[in-house]
Amino acid sequence: MNIKSYITFLSRNKVYTAINVFGLSVSLMFVMLIGVYVWQEYRVTRDLPDSERIEVIGMNFAGEKYIGTHHYVGKQLLKSFPEIESVCGVSNMELLVKKGDERLRAQTLTADSTFFTFFGYPLKEGDAKRCLETKDAAVVSERFAMRLFGETDVVGRMITYNDSLKLRVTAVMEDLKGRIFDNPDLVVNYDLQRYGNYANTDEAFLKNIVNMSGCSVFLKMHDGKSFVGREKELLDCYESFWKYFAEQKPDEELYVEPYTMKYKDVFFSTAEGNGTLRYGDIMLVRILAAVALVILLFAVMNYVNLTVAQSGKRAREMAARRLFGAQHREIAMRFVGESTLLCGIAFVIALLLTLAFADSFGGLLSTKVDMSLLFSPLAIAIIFAVLVLTGVVSGVIPAVVASRVEPMEIVRGTFVHKTKMVFSRVFIVVQNIITITMLACSIIMVMQLKHLVDAPLGFRQDNVLTIGRVSSPESFIQELKQLSCVKIASPSKGTPADGGNNQTIVGSEGFIDMRIQHFNVEKEFFDIYDIQLTDGTKPKPGHFYMNQRMENDVKASASIRDPRKTLKAIQLMGHNPDEQYGGTFRDFRICSIEYEPRPMLISVVDKLENSWDINILMEGDLEDGYNEIARLYHKIYHEDLGAEQAQFIDKQVQESFEAQIRTSRIVTLFALIAILISMLGLIAMSTYFIEQRQKEIAVRKVFGSTSAQMRRRLVRTFLMYVMIAFIISVPIVLYFMSEWIMRYTYRITWWPWIAVSGTIILLISFAAVMAQSWRAANENPIKHIKDN
Repeated sequence: MNIKSYITFLSRNKVYTAINVFGLSVSLMFVMLIGVYVWQEYRVTRDLPDSERIEVIGMNFAGEKYIGTHHYVGKQLLKSFPEIESVCGVSNMELLVKKGDERLRAQTLTADSTFFTFFGYPLKEGDAKRCLETKDAAVVSERFAMRLFGETDVVGRMITYNDSLKLRVTAVMEDLKGRIFDNPDLVVNYDLQRYGNYANTDEAFLKNIVNMSGCSVFLKMHDGKSFVGREKELLDCYESFWKYFAEQKPDEELYVEPYTMKYKDVFFSTAEGNGTLRYGDIMLVRILAAVALVILLFAVMNYVNLTVAQSGKRAREMAARRLFGAQHREIAMRFVGESTLLCGIAFVIALLLTLAFADSFGGLLSTKVDMSLLFSPLAIAIIFAVLVLTGVVSGVIPAVVASRVEPMEIVRGTFVHKTKMVFSRVFIVVQNIITITMLACSIIMVMQLKHLVDAPLGFRQDNVLTIGRVSSPESFIQELKQLSCVKIASPSKGTPADGGNNQTIVGSEGFIDMRIQHFNVEKEFFDIYDIQLTDGTKPKPGHFYMNQRMENDVKASASIRDPRKTLKAIQLMGHNPDEQYGGTFRDFRICSIEYEPRPMLISVVDKLENSWDINILMEGDLEDGYNEIARLYHKIYHEDLGAEQAQFIDKQVQESFEAQIRTSRIVTLFALIAILISMLGLIAMSTYFIEQRQKEIAVRKVFGSTSAQMRRRLVRTFLMYVMIAFIISVPIVLYFMSEWIMRYTYRITWWPWIAVSGTIILLISFAAVMAQSWRAANENPIKHIKDN
């Protein structure tokens, strides 16, 4: 194909070229970024040779599904069911590892000795079968080996953790990036879980101290075998060794059943986790895939629209080719080839943009996008297919239009009139429908999530910093109180933002089933979070306080009316039975507005030991204050204060909606890109449309029309398309967003934002068209009155 005439055409029509190359480049960039991300997410649980045979055990708490059970379960199932080939239990914890005078926080998996043979994860050095056999064994990742030792040849080296305990490095593993386990620093023998959560250990289970879902227990089944759908058999086995399951009754409100889930389904599961595994967001993946196609569709529509609008400028060339013997098919193939060439040029630019913005895109998604996937043979084949398909789809309509050109149409000047009325209107309306829909959805999502984040929860959120996982915090708290930025500092077990210790009390002795949020605190906790007692007094050490909801539930269900005797009867873990009842405090919502007020108990002590958190009410500049606290922390503990360890309460509340906020940001970003591409196309289309009507404008002005009348006529034509698009988009937005917003009990009045979105697009369209209309309406009609 001789492309010289096409290159000449592109060089003479710079606006046409720039808009098409920009639109295709940006859309192809996002197609590649999103494609890599989607591929990366889908392959997380498809990375193992035996993935089809692996299942994980979960617990169904009266309809609320959790992934996890107790570690003790795995061994019992292996003994009871011959169809199980092997089992592997995994939990997570954090170890404080010494590096000289500093301490490093190591994200750690405690696992059975079968871990590396079960999952088949490669080791750089060491024996997969034996590396976790001993209680002091540790497998270190390459990344953490470099951080801790400065090299990866570290087998046999010792690791000191928790100040004095020792681990021996038995193997070095490849970094587990992109796996179901979130890239741990260390994998150690499961016995070390006694330093993490003792209730996860087999020793604790035999003492009836049980974390029911604290361990992710994986089963590798023999070929053709599965436990999916065999919940009754699992439950019967549980009842044989677990007292809780043997004694529970099916009619109890908190009836618990075990179940299994296929390994390949875990990553996108909606079941709650125990912190050991990482999870994806299938809704986000679907939204991204749909948006990528929409953005690419916009670019293709712009190309088709502008090419058809410009076809009059190439009509003479095509007519001449027909006169010299070119067939319809040759003309059509020429346009398809030209569109594919333009897609190829845009792809080169898109590839550079993709590599440049990969990190930013990953930051938006709170992950790292593995761009090496883009250069795999399969990805290259897919990219080539997408380019060819895009080129063909982009070129087919202009090809059909151009191939039907008859030389006599050019002579009579009727070709432009015929083509300009068909495609532009349809494409402009379709683009505006999609743009208004995306903008309306993004605005509604943003406003609803802001409504949720800003909702009153019944406790102070501003200026409160919490620091977790602090060992021996007494001296640190005393030093904190000397800082000018600290108003109050106090330890606790649990905060309003994390819900404290959740305890489930199964109905007995006249009690209903009850879930209680329990907090152990010192009295300053009430002042930090502005929690008020209903009688207006101040809390006292040695007393416990119920919220109004718990008091009402206890009075409604228990034959014992004395709260102190009530707590003795139900034997609440972590509650001192010698504490006096101090009264009630006002209800507040834990974590976020989505949690209804629950029964809560706050135990106040004079001096809290083994605290989980330090709560700090700050004053003055928060950033300067945080830096001052971080310096003090490093001075005392010889480690940096991590972002996950120290968080402001209002940020923790916001993070409870992190997935939804991330989705809304992405939808907003793509809505803005869609607006940009759509408006660029509209500017170009209005320019070409006005050029085609210049003679008509000149004639109307000669016969008395004013410039203002002509401007209104030209602008009205394009704004009418926006109004039609708005009318069509309203039911589309209602369909998609009504179901989404009904998830939330605390919600905004959302439908007016549809009208706001339509108004925004209308104003942008008006601004895009007005400049060209103004110039055309004010031109001297003599310039165009003689045009053919």
